Amino acid sequence: MFGFLEWGDPVYWFFHGYGWIVVAIPLAFAWSIFTMFSLRWVPFKVTKRDPAKEAIITIPEVFCLIAAGGISHLCIDIIGHPPTVIIDSNVVPWGAIWFGDNWWFSIDSILATGDFPCGQTGLPGFFPYLVSVLAITLLLMMFVMQRSSKHFQIASVIAILAAVVPLVIAFVGPLLSGSEPVAYQLTGGEADLGVDVFIGLFFFVPLVLLWMSYDGIPFVKKRGLRAAIERIEAEERASAKQRVAEVIAAAKTRENRD
Repeated sequence: MFGFLEWGDPVYWFFHGYGWIVVAIPLAFAWSIFTMFSLRWVPFKVTKRDPAKEAIITIPEVFCLIAAGGISHLCIDIIGHPPTVIIDSNVVPWGAIWFGDNWWFSIDSILATGDFPCGQTGLPGFFPYLVSVLAITLLLMMFVMQRSSKHFQIASVIAILAAVVPLVIAFVGPLLSGSEPVAYQLTGGEADLGVDVFIGLFFFVPLVLLWMSYDGIPFVKKRGLRAAIERIEAEERASAKQRVAEVIAAAKTRENRD
C-alpha cells in the first residue's frame, strides 16, 4: 500500500515490523462485524448471530488473531528472504524487520551472535554456562514444574531467563564498551542468542496471541455463551474436586476402622 510511494518506505517498514499491531486494531473492528452475522447462500439470507446460543469472538480476540497472523508472516520473511537486495545500486533492507532508527532484525542478526564454524568446546565459558543452565532446568523440572500449572509457568520463565540473560550480558556488555561481543563463547560458537530472540519475537508471541484469542484476554471479562461455558466448566471442576475429596476421606475412614 505504501512501498510504491516515494515517501512511503518508512511507513511500509513500520507496518512490516511490529507496527503491524497498529494495523491490526482497525482490521479487528472491521472483521468483528463479520463474526456477528451468519450468511446463507441458498436461500440468500444474512442473520445476526445470537450470543446466547453460540460463542462469538470479541473484538480483542479478533485483534489477537490478526496480530498473530501478521507477526507469523514476519517469521517467514526473515527466514525466506535475503537480508538485503540491491535496487538502483542501493543496498535496501529486504528480509529485515525494522524496530526504529538503525535497529533492524534479519537472518544476519541471528547468525551474527555466533562464531562459525560452531561446535567449539574449547571456549572459556562453554561448559560452566551449559552445566549451570542444564542443572537449573533439571531441578525445576523435577521439583517445581509438577506441582501445578502456575508453578510450571513460573519455573519455565526462570529456566528461560537462566539461559538467555547470560547471553544478553555477554553480547551487550562488550558491545557497550567498544569490544567484540562474546556471547558465542558461552554456546560453543552457535548463534543461540539470535535464535532465542527470533523465536521469542516471531514464534512465541504469535502463539500467545493465538492462545488468548481462544482462551480469552487476561483481565478482560468474557461475555455471552463463552462466559456461560466457562462458568459451567469451573463448577464441574469444583464438583469433581469435591467428589475426589469425599472419596479420599471415606477411604481414610475405612482404614481407621480396620
